[in-house]
Amino acid sequence: MQFSTEPAMSQIPGPGRPWPTDATGSQHGPCLVVDKLAAADKLLAARGLKPEQEEVLEMQLANKPGALGDVAKTLGDAGVNIKYVFVGADRGRKATIFLAVSDIAAALKALR
Repeated sequence: MQFSTEPAMSQIPGPGRPWPTDATGSQHGPCLVVDKLAAADKLLAARGLKPEQEEVLEMQLANKPGALGDVAKTLGDAGVNIKYVFVGADRGRKATIFLAVSDIAAALKALR
């Protein structure tokens, strides 16, 4: 299992368009995972958008049933909440996931 932290941007409001809120009253909009944070910030700011930044956990998993469930159980057993996840599978045997979690340090410790 390989993992690293990458910056992500979330909750990007559109000009004059608020994003929907969830049951807790939090607003949600599109989430982007980027590798060039400064360039993404500049591009979005030029379009009047004000993104928030959040670290996410990037992992390579086997592309098979139960792989994500195993990670979720390990994190849950460690008391780490998964706020959201992106999953991208290639045509091979690996899947890349990006997890926003309640505690990155605790997540990394649990997954080692």
